[in-house]
Amino acid sequence: MGAPKARAEPSSLRPAEPQATGMASEVEATLRETLERVVAYNGGIPTIQEFDARRQRELHLATAEGNDALQVPSTRPFRERHHGWENALLHFGCAAEEIAKRLERP
Repeated sequence: MGAPKARAEPSSLRPAEPQATGMASEVEATLRETLERVVAYNGGIPTIQEFDARRQRELHLATAEGNDALQVPSTRPFRERHHGWENALLHFGCAAEEIAKRLERP
């Protein structure tokens, strides 16, 4: 018998599904990558306020480093494309239980 296997932490987002090429898929990829960064930084599914705070921090850091060209999407394209923040989170693979947990955090 070997040592017990370490349990891997489940990813908060399911893997991306293959998309058609073009502008819409580029936007979708940008939204996914941005959400993945915020989830990783936040340690869980963000509220709108947490997402916006992280977005502002990324933009501020980029400006301080002289990168005025960085563009980080706000929650608006997520909410408009998917008819609400929760729907966007579900679309990108967040589990409903994890989405609910974000509202229980202090």
